[in-house]
Amino acid sequence: MNKSDSQHGHSETAQRAAVVTPINSHRRRSLEASKADKESPADREQLARLRETIEQLPEVNATRVVQLHQRIISNEYQVDADRLAEKLLNLEQLLSR
Repeated sequence: MNKSDSQHGHSETAQRAAVVTPINSHRRRSLEASKADKESPADREQLARLRETIEQLPEVNATRVVQLHQRIISNEYQVDADRLAEKLLNLEQLLSR
């Protein structure tokens, strides 16, 4: 990897981290306040449901995601076929209950 690739990779890493970083509550409140007077009651209800759904999503470890992505694109990530098969079978059993 040359110097420009390294710099590009760092920039790409920062961009990916920014994508999965959650909006902080201060910014969210600011956005809500600026849009509140333009929304219909139906829009507000739909937004409330969407916020509730988003808040129930698990946290994303952006660093881990970027590290895995880099390992995958550089062909360094090895899939353990036996472990994957076991997890898929377990998932199938859970879903069939």
